[in-house]
Amino acid sequence: MKSLRARFSPHPLIRGGNAQTLAAALLPTRVAPYQAKPWLVDLPDGDRLMLHDDCPSGWQPTDQSVLITHGLGGSHASPYLVRIAEKLNARGVRTFRLDLRGCGAGERHARGAAHCGSWDDLRHALLRIEQVAPRSPVELIGFSLGGALALNLAARRHDQPCGNLAGAMAVCPPVDLHALDASFSRGAGRLYSRYLASLMWRQIQRRLREMPNPPVVDTSRRPRHIRELDEQITAPFHGFRNADHYYDETSAIRRLADIDLPTRIVAAADDPVIPVKALLRAPRSAWVDIVVAKSGGHLGFYGNQPGDPDAWWIDWRVVDWVGRAA
Repeated sequence: MKSLRARFSPHPLIRGGNAQTLAAALLPTRVAPYQAKPWLVDLPDGDRLMLHDDCPSGWQPTDQSVLITHGLGGSHASPYLVRIAEKLNARGVRTFRLDLRGCGAGERHARGAAHCGSWDDLRHALLRIEQVAPRSPVELIGFSLGGALALNLAARRHDQPCGNLAGAMAVCPPVDLHALDASFSRGAGRLYSRYLASLMWRQIQRRLREMPNPPVVDTSRRPRHIRELDEQITAPFHGFRNADHYYDETSAIRRLADIDLPTRIVAAADDPVIPVKALLRAPRSAWVDIVVAKSGGHLGFYGNQPGDPDAWWIDWRVVDWVGRAA
């Protein structure tokens, strides 16, 4: 196993983890019009996911494909997913952007919601891709929550079929939910916790209003922090006793040593959301590389790197990772 230092230089006007994190959310991104082909993914409990398939011209049945998954509050339309899909398409790689359960264009097709224990949803997405492209090797790329799901699935892939999964990459994944909870309880982490709890609460309220025959969840009080949301809604709704039980059972840190396919984790030392120390101390197999940049924030990595065609450093590290297996 290796821990590698990444050569990333932040933009001179966007220094520090908070600035990089905000830049990722606020900087304008030029994207091409939506042209993907949507595919529905059936899940055993009756919910469905939505895949967005961008197939470049000239793609052949044995060429590469990539399944890309977003973070909390994101969707197939998240700028980082759209940018990376475009860059991979330009290199002849077919991309499938996944709306996690209850998100994006798949929201109306599901009663449930994505959480750190829902990695089997990704497995069913891979099986759907196998139906669409049965001879194509697939790389799984996950961001934040999607990255945690990718790592959990990579560790459990021998339990049930995972299609043509060939490798995985996770960017800024929360591998230890207890460490994340501690980070959210102090300093700037409290502000991020309040923001994310408010974001998810609005989404939950809206979904319950618009959903026919909605599930029963406790909406008697408004959670002010992520832990309160997990204790009140996420844990009981998904079969966990409480937030601590949910964190125990779904933290990928317990499973990194079980991964036996090429896997790379990219993180930033100044990520104000995800504590990188928990990742670095995690036992892991020889298949897992960890790349840590001194800066980059949470899903930011906006800089001025010689050799990259644009300033979105993380996009090109994904392109490099996928290209290694071409």
